[in-house]
Amino acid sequence: MNYTKLLYGITVGVVLGIGAQLYDVPQAQARVVMDTKKSGTKIIIYSPSSTGKPTRQVKQGARGTCDKVPSAENNFALRVLVPESTGKTLEAQPTLYWWVSKPMTATFAFTFGEMPAADSFEFSEPLIRTQFQGKNISGIQALSLKKHNVSLKQGVEYEWSISLVCDPKNRSLDITAQGTIMRVAPSAELASERQRTGEKDLPYFYAKNGLWYDALSTLSNLIQKNPKAKNLRQVRASLLEQGNLPKVAATEGL
Repeated sequence: MNYTKLLYGITVGVVLGIGAQLYDVPQAQARVVMDTKKSGTKIIIYSPSSTGKPTRQVKQGARGTCDKVPSAENNFALRVLVPESTGKTLEAQPTLYWWVSKPMTATFAFTFGEMPAADSFEFSEPLIRTQFQGKNISGIQALSLKKHNVSLKQGVEYEWSISLVCDPKNRSLDITAQGTIMRVAPSAELASERQRTGEKDLPYFYAKNGLWYDALSTLSNLIQKNPKAKNLRQVRASLLEQGNLPKVAATEGL
């Protein structure tokens, strides 16, 4: 018997009030949940409302290397902090999070736009297409749609990407991470529960209702307000593990 899986299933069952269940999850994810419980930190459980086809991708340059950005040559990783299938939000202008594995000064490109309808292969012009200079940046980074004056329509799927520009004259060499997001309308019951939920409990509320972006954003805001709170970083690590982002979770100090 896989006791790691069994213990994780029991823990999740108790927290959600649905009894002991077995969840086929990576052992690393179970480890984070158990480590969080051991430390006395409140456990966060991400329950996606639906699981579609994977939409998160990382694309290496089509050919050649990123030799013009030396720090990207060895053991470099770029990630958008999204679950494997489309993450949800209630917000019209959510904050998007991404991660770079080690300090670097380089040019990055940010693109954001609507996905085509299921029966169409026509992509519309991006709502955002911009470049910016990152100066000695590393770890988790934030991008605000509000700063770009972009608002999400409910029920529309959007795709966004972050690219490390390896050579401005040859963009086929870009290293790109991309994911998707959809704004959903809350039910009257969900909206009422959110109104009654305190700031410190919002990440858990959003996670249990499958609202990935809102869970990550409110948790990151709490960490920003309390940078020395190791327990909050443990909770964020657990959430990232549940989004199958173990490399990022491992940097949260567990």
